[in-house]
Parts: sequence; structure tokens; C-alpha cells
Amino acid sequence: MLYVAQVIPLPRRSWIITDIEWDHNARKEMSDWLHELEEAQKRIPERLSLIQKMLQRLPKDRITASDLTKSLRGLRNTKSRLLRLEAG
Repeated sequence: MLYVAQVIPLPRRSWIITDIEWDHNARKEMSDWLHELEEAQKRIPERLSLIQKMLQRLPKDRITASDLTKSLRGLRNTKSRLLRLEAG
């Protein structure tokens, strides 16, 4: 999601996720990448706050699918109203 939102580039690493169990270097590279992702989350612009809510590390802190759906519907309804006002 951070890549899609243009907050980060694609990973530069070449680690293979199946190697992290036994390869110390792969595990370190993955750990470094996760740290980069956590830092990048802090740079997510306010207008993309739903992405921030989806990327919380702890599941209990993440937005639920139901709340995400409600938020997206609210955004769609707001956009529709604005378009009607502009047209109207």
C-alpha cells in the first residue's frame, strides 16, 4: 500500500522470505525492511489516513473491514455530493 500511495519505492532487497528462518542475512534484511516500512508510515499524508489505519502493526489497532467499508462509502458519498454541487 505504501508503494501504491507513492510513499516508498519498491523494495531494494533481494532476500527471499522462505530463507529468513535459517539465513541470518535474509532475516536481518527483512528486519531492516520492516523498520523502513514503519518509518515510512509516519510520512503518510493525512489525505491517505485510511492506509495508515490499514497498516497498523498490531491487529487490534488496525481498522476493521467493516469500518473501512463505512469510511470508503462516506468518501464516495461526499464526492458525489461535491460533484452535484459543482454541476448544479
